Amino acid sequence: GRENIWKHDQELAHYAYDRLAALTNIRLFGPKTGRAGLVSFLLKDVHAHDVVTLADQAGVALRGGHHCTQPLMHKLGVESTARASFYFYNTQAEVDRFVEVVKEIQNFFGG
Repeated sequence: GRENIWKHDQELAHYAYDRLAALTNIRLFGPKTGRAGLVSFLLKDVHAHDVVTLADQAGVALRGGHHCTQPLMHKLGVESTARASFYFYNTQAEVDRFVEVVKEIQNFFGG
């Protein structure tokens, strides 16, 4: 039911946030808890579209851009972010793969 879907989304988003927060040279956006099933982020000195392109080549689907929130992006002082979204069909193993790909992208750009 919907309650279980919401709980699963919360667990995956929290897990992803914590795994990403353990990395260096990453900026996470939004609250740590009580978030939707997504995580927006930036890697230091790497454009969000480069992150999305390299993730795609590794088989991980991300979104990049301003996500129809240009005023918020302006307020945050960024032009875009990368975003991972999770739903009831995603697994913790997929979040782990996503984080590994983010690490690979950091290594590719010398971070």
